[in-house]
Amino acid sequence: MGIDVGTTLVKCAWITDDGEPHFATVETDGELAELIGKLKALGATTAYRIGIGHRPLLDQQLTLMPIPGDPITAEMHTQAIGTQQLMVICGKIPPKSFVVASIGTGTSYVAIDGDRVESLPYGRPIGGGYLIGLGRALGLGETFKEIDACALSGQPLDIFVRDLVPPEAIDPKDPNVIIAHFARADRASSKADLAASLFHCVAATIAQDAVMLAPRTKDVAFIGTTVAKSTVLQTFLKHYAAVYGFTPHLLGGCAGYAGALGALR
Repeated sequence: MGIDVGTTLVKCAWITDDGEPHFATVETDGELAELIGKLKALGATTAYRIGIGHRPLLDQQLTLMPIPGDPITAEMHTQAIGTQQLMVICGKIPPKSFVVASIGTGTSYVAIDGDRVESLPYGRPIGGGYLIGLGRALGLGETFKEIDACALSGQPLDIFVRDLVPPEAIDPKDPNVIIAHFARADRASSKADLAASLFHCVAATIAQDAVMLAPRTKDVAFIGTTVAKSTVLQTFLKHYAAVYGFTPHLLGGCAGYAGALGALR
């Protein structure tokens, strides 16, 4: 059994005797206690764990074994391994070389080249935590689900190159290049447009990071619960994949379990 103890969520992956993978995500201690009971009923008492979150209930109820090494580096490498496994589960053939963008509360990046896994040096303090915090502050919803739903009908309030430069002067590849996020927002802006602008900012920033951090590859896998649960974010990531010329690998509802699956031993 593998457990990924994040800042906000606990994700778990296990394989039953028939060889089928199973996944679960919990947030509250009540949900966690219920999941532990279910796992114990299946005979599970030990789990390999990654993540820097702290859940005393896990330590009290299960024997947890950390992945060896520096906790952050071990987590990122384990997520990379789990991403390759998730691709196979989703019916994809993992590319030989690709970037993994892990979008959780914040965002981190790993480059994979064959058997070599390299933690890229800089993450981003934007992701699900950014979306929820600003979404609440702007009155767009109280939960991630509400904020995501609010964004569905909105349009980003950004200024683009196409807004300021005559069409004949724009490189055909560049009309969607962003000059400034939120620059067209004002007090009359709709909640839907403000919400869409938040998701657009996250997607554009992460897509730009991916192509700048690993320019030699044309494949980027997006993992993490934030991307797994947001149709809006997935749509914007696909858009910027086309703009910047890379292939996005989106793993559906399983995208949040790369760390837990990679921790399985």
